[in-house]
Amino acid sequence: MQAVRGRAEGGLTRSQIAQRLNVSTDTVKMLLHDGKFLAAPESDPERLQWAQAATEAKRRGITEEEFRTTNTLTRRKSNEAWKDSALLELTSTDAVEPEVPDSQSPGTSI
Repeated sequence: MQAVRGRAEGGLTRSQIAQRLNVSTDTVKMLLHDGKFLAAPESDPERLQWAQAATEAKRRGITEEEFRTTNTLTRRKSNEAWKDSALLELTSTDAVEPEVPDSQSPGTSI
C-alpha cells in the first residue's frame, strides 16, 4: 500500500517509489497494478471474474495447477487469479466488523 499511497498522495514517480521502498521499478509497477485492483476490483472486470473463478475452484477442492490447465491460463494469469482470490477474501473479511452484544458496547463495564 505504500506504493499506492506514494503515487496518489505524493505524486511520486515509479522510480522515486522504487528508491524509497528499495525495490525495482517493475515491482512498483506490479504493486500499483495490484493496489488499484484491490482498491476497486470492479475497475478490472476480467481480473475480478478470474479471481471469483479461483475462489470457486478453491471451494471445490481444485488445485491451482488444475485451475490453470482447465481454464488454459498462463502460469502468470493463474497465479494472479489465485492470489487475487485470497486477497479479496482477506479484504472482505477484514471489512466486516464483529457485532458487539449490547452488554459489551464500548464504554460499558462488565
